[in-house]
Amino acid sequence: MSDIWTGSAIPVAEACVTGPLLERYARETPNKIFALFEDGSSWTYAETLAIVQKMAGGLRSLGVAQGDYVNVWLPNGRETVAVWLAINWLGAIYVPINLAYRGNILEHVVANGRARLMIAQSDLAERLRTIDHACLTDVVTLGDAPEAMGDIHFHPWESLDGPNVAVPAKVMPWDVQMVIYTSGTTGPSKGVLVTYCHSYTSVSAAFGYIGPDDRYLVALPLFHISGTGGVLLALYNGASFALISQFSTSNFWRVVRETRATCLVLL
Repeated sequence: MSDIWTGSAIPVAEACVTGPLLERYARETPNKIFALFEDGSSWTYAETLAIVQKMAGGLRSLGVAQGDYVNVWLPNGRETVAVWLAINWLGAIYVPINLAYRGNILEHVVANGRARLMIAQSDLAERLRTIDHACLTDVVTLGDAPEAMGDIHFHPWESLDGPNVAVPAKVMPWDVQMVIYTSGTTGPSKGVLVTYCHSYTSVSAAFGYIGPDDRYLVALPLFHISGTGGVLLALYNGASFALISQFSTSNFWRVVRETRATCLVLL
């Protein structure tokens, strides 16, 4: 793991916070691949930084400020990675939603998360039509916007292409990075407040052997803690990750060979 952390109770911001980490590796290893996607395209660290800064500018123009909760309802893909990191760049909080949610459980999560803004795939956004929207007022859609939906104001995906890049917020290790909802097996899903140091120390404990030459295969959804952990593991170590839409038993070894992945979590 990163040599910046010495194993004290709370790691320093440079070891675990999105902004400083992206800036560090974009400076030290700008041409190194950070993200590899299912279509074979990739982002270097320098490209990732530029994409995140620009998208953060778009989010800021939509009113996102430090400490805000932002719902993200997207499948695994480059858009989800960019939005998530841009939200954290602003010091806002990534609140991903399970793609299977609808009806009462969706209404519960939307109300519980208290987000004003949602970034959603258009077909998923249609499910908002049958629920109470709580604090939600604005939805950026990937794909064509749904027809008018009462009090919801829809924005095109291009709204996230900000006119200016955004500087990173001053974020501390104990600030909340994301809210991950539990499976809800004993009742409504519970939103777990995950801080930056929580993410870092959890990943450190599980994957302390990972180094900068490793590539993590993210085969789990980015609304699941194990999915997010793979992306963060790469970022903490200046390593890389390969993101696929979903796990497939029949294609597993082919994907491992093609992506040159060295580790992953299997559930």
